[in-house]
Amino acid sequence: MNALSEIKIENRENLGAVVSSRVVAEELGKRHSDIINQIGKLLENENVRSLIIPNQYQVQGQNRKYKEYLLTKDGFTLYMFNVQGHNDFKMAYIKRFNEMENHIQNNLIGAANEIIDNPQVIQLIAEQVAHINKNQQESNQETHNKLDSLNSKFEGEYVTPQDLVALKYAINHKAEQVIERHGLQMTLDTIADDPTVNIFEQAEAHKKQKEQYQYHLGKVKSRILVMVKKALGLKGNAPNNHIKRKDVDRVIQYVKDLRPGAVN
Repeated sequence: MNALSEIKIENRENLGAVVSSRVVAEELGKRHSDIINQIGKLLENENVRSLIIPNQYQVQGQNRKYKEYLLTKDGFTLYMFNVQGHNDFKMAYIKRFNEMENHIQNNLIGAANEIIDNPQVIQLIAEQVAHINKNQQESNQETHNKLDSLNSKFEGEYVTPQDLVALKYAINHKAEQVIERHGLQMTLDTIADDPTVNIFEQAEAHKKQKEQYQYHLGKVKSRILVMVKKALGLKGNAPNNHIKRKDVDRVIQYVKDLRPGAVN
């Protein structure tokens, strides 16, 4: 056969030079379904999937679509490696693949040289790049300004988690002072020193006293928190994050100065 005139390699967009499995079947004198099955086995290896691409085609006058594979140069070489004989066919197609690759590369180089040699194109590209950079800088600055504004708003108005931790610590410490003043502190040591109480009774007593202590501590902390909110002009049941950040230091000092007897 006249190899060059009969070679059927296509130049597909996004794929480059490829040959259909139908062409391979025709040149090898095999059923296309057999070629499809053989190529399918090759595709079980994931590394091959970029070299052989599944595709569909239609026969003129029919609506049905049929399966085929498009083989790149490497995909074609890989498949034909396991085919005995047909050396003229192999060499003619590999040679044509190489010619098409060189042609594409030369076209790209020529286009690039034309751009480089054209001052107007270079100037246009430079202006476009400068415009894009300017817009990007303006966008970045606008975003930066918005973030600064939000940060300032949050820092000026809302308490942070760290502020709430400090406030809770101050309230907890004051609540412990209040409980101690009212004689509700735990007396575990006294129970433990009593020889008439066995270890199980001691454990049960410890548990009950600890529960009682935590119950009273929680009630006192709630009272102090309500007093803090009312001192700030808030409702007693207002969410904790309604406390302004600028008031945190004043609130903590208020809790520290609060007399245990004032908590009722």
